[in-house]
Amino acid sequence: MRQQPNPLRQVIAFILGSTLIFALVSAGWRIYRRLPQSEPIAWGKRPGQQTETRVIVRLRRLPMDSVAGTAVEFYPLDVEALRREFIAVRSPGQKFEDFLSSRLKDRPPIAAKFDARGRTVAQVPPGKWWVHATLQGEVTWTWRLPVHVSGQELTVELTPENAYARARSF
Repeated sequence: MRQQPNPLRQVIAFILGSTLIFALVSAGWRIYRRLPQSEPIAWGKRPGQQTETRVIVRLRRLPMDSVAGTAVEFYPLDVEALRREFIAVRSPGQKFEDFLSSRLKDRPPIAAKFDARGRTVAQVPPGKWWVHATLQGEVTWTWRLPVHVSGQELTVELTPENAYARARSF
């Protein structure tokens, strides 16, 4: 014959089980409350990663005659390589600007302008970018530099040594 369970034993087991569950839930809640406050994690972004980097672009050892207002652009891809691809795989009726915008998708270029001292500042998201700049004058200087943007601040110096092209005006 089967014995009837002791009601006192059942009550004690229920109380101990409930106490154990309550202790586990409250310990988890205390740990959760002590976690650092942060924004939600987005795809492609690590927690605590900065959204943009302050990029300073400076002209060095170049004539500063007509520097003010000259544009500097940051592209997320190599525009010159893309131009060569566009010429190689020519689609009738398609302009390069349309081809470029289809490749850029949701990452438009970032533009800034030099001041009279040959300096500019731009906010650029982390990643690989290409700095494009053309300085007009007696000699036209052109830069196409790959730059890995990361951290809080980055300084890029445009010099005659790292210029992509130099052409003399006649």
